[in-house]
Amino acid sequence: MGFDSTGTDTFLHLYRFPKIANEQTAVLIKKIDKLLDLRNKGLEVDPKDWEIVAKYAVQDGENHWRRDIEALNLWQSTVGCFAIRSDHLQDPIEALLIYRRRGLIETAFRRFEVVRDSNRLQAAETTYLGKLMVHVIAQSLRITMMVQAKNRETSDRKIPGNSLEKMLATLKRIRAVRAPTRISWAAEPLSKNALDVFELLGLHTPPLTFKGI
Repeated sequence: MGFDSTGTDTFLHLYRFPKIANEQTAVLIKKIDKLLDLRNKGLEVDPKDWEIVAKYAVQDGENHWRRDIEALNLWQSTVGCFAIRSDHLQDPIEALLIYRRRGLIETAFRRFEVVRDSNRLQAAETTYLGKLMVHVIAQSLRITMMVQAKNRETSDRKIPGNSLEKMLATLKRIRAVRAPTRISWAAEPLSKNALDVFELLGLHTPPLTFKGI
């Protein structure tokens, strides 16, 4: 806890996400090694890519390019970290949850602007507000479904293409045909992929037969 320029109590919450840090580190090292290999072979590299990599590269006495381990270690000490400062929330978990909700709303609003093909929105218009609300609800449901599926993943049951769209597309292919008696409908056999999607989303598999209306 500290104080801002007005003397108000403020809380500084520090976070680190090891998974994000590891993923970003792997991407950076892959890029560094690729460009250093090109440099050592005397080949040209993209100036923009080299601008990113140069700070993590050094030349030895034989003018051979290699990783700058010290610079990489310094970068890794902060990667995957961020901070939230609040003059209201003392609980870091609550602060993070509210921050994520705010991010969801801002992302939904930006996407809504793209859908409307407009840089400016007359937010006072009831129609736009209603559509924005529906869009935010839809994005919330999508994220909830994806988080649930991620939590249910196993080594034998994976999210198809790591995509919610592909999971929903799998469900769209499920069909029912009218039984010969024409009194009921019979569900077609479910594929393993379809069964996996039902498990990932926490849904009950459909019954084998449906009564006609």
